[in-house]
Amino acid sequence: MLASALVVYAYFVKMIHQNAQQQLQLHVYNILSVADFKGTDIFLPSILYNPRFNTAQSGLWAYVLDSHENVAWQSLSATPWNDKYPLPNQSGEWIYNKVASNQHEYLTVSYKVTWQGESNTADYFLIIGEDTQAHRWAIRKLTLWLSLVFATITGLILIGQYLALKRALKPIDTLAEEISAMEQGKREKLSFFYPTELRMVERNINALIEKEHRLRQRYREAMANLAHSLKTPMTILTGELRNAPNNDVVHSALQRINSNIEYQLRRAIVSGHTVFTQSIEIENVIDHVLQALNKIYGHKKIDVTSEVSPSDVFFGDENDMLEILGNILDNAFKHAKRRIAITTQSTDFMLSIRVEDDGPGLERSDAHRVFNRGERLDQTEPGQGIGLAAVADIVVSYGGDINVYHSSLGGACFEVTFNNKENNNG
Repeated sequence: MLASALVVYAYFVKMIHQNAQQQLQLHVYNILSVADFKGTDIFLPSILYNPRFNTAQSGLWAYVLDSHENVAWQSLSATPWNDKYPLPNQSGEWIYNKVASNQHEYLTVSYKVTWQGESNTADYFLIIGEDTQAHRWAIRKLTLWLSLVFATITGLILIGQYLALKRALKPIDTLAEEISAMEQGKREKLSFFYPTELRMVERNINALIEKEHRLRQRYREAMANLAHSLKTPMTILTGELRNAPNNDVVHSALQRINSNIEYQLRRAIVSGHTVFTQSIEIENVIDHVLQALNKIYGHKKIDVTSEVSPSDVFFGDENDMLEILGNILDNAFKHAKRRIAITTQSTDFMLSIRVEDDGPGLERSDAHRVFNRGERLDQTEPGQGIGLAAVADIVVSYGGDINVYHSSLGGACFEVTFNNKENNNG
């Protein structure tokens, strides 16, 4: 584009110079047309038809020199004579030149004419000069005009290229949007409306998603079958040990086996973080868990306050969130005296869930022990100490954090934090 602009610019500048030279030639012919020769002497009127020749400092002047290069005639507009003007050697020859005079630049033409008298001949030189200011102004206007034209053309080309690229890349943008929607659980698979170049990518991604779903479902079913197959023999062994003497060691080992099996089954059943997830409304999960726990702990008459926004969502598997809130709220119901407070905070980058109770709370040294497998700080409550350990595993699998603080209600405060940005990006 720049090369084209330079070529066009050079062409038009050349045309301006040629036009200026042709104008000077016309001035020469006009002067010769009014010249009168008597013998070999030339006579020209003082006043010419072109008023610029008759006006001082008009920027257009003329001289006529004789064969001895003396001034034979000059226009009223003529500047002081400059003998540096080049003169032609042959009749009919044109010589163009640029000279500076009185802080002005002039384009000049020198022309030689030979007059044939009755008995002899005489040579005369016509020199005409014109100020180049008008030519320079024409070139500046040309430069501005070409700049605007080529800037407009360049802008249109760039806009056209942008629109063409945008149209060409639209399928990729659509692919990125659909993958993002799948990460947030708004889609289950990619659509089929892709060009040939991306159709194989779409098929491979859909096949990968379907395969992952099948593998996860098969894994869950296998774990469920394992739990069912172990349940009956474990029940038989437990029943037999009750009637056997000196069974403390065996009974303890059996409880440990049962605890390990339940812990591993819990880890297997929960989903953990996957690339393509669903957006789960926290409020619905909390309502579901509270309905179940209110039936179990209804006799305690716990006052539960919940400050949860319907817009607070968790990007993951619903079973995982049920496991997290189920264990934390169950722990709160066990130890609370009268009150439990549930609050959530959500931004584009973070989701925080806090569960507080007015129970006895925890010592600072015990804050991390509650997440160890098999740890039960309250031996008066039934259980095997694996619920909160499973919760910690789930939270870590999502790249989140779980901590225990002293609650403003007087008991324990469990806070779970997830990075929504990571969840959104997979």
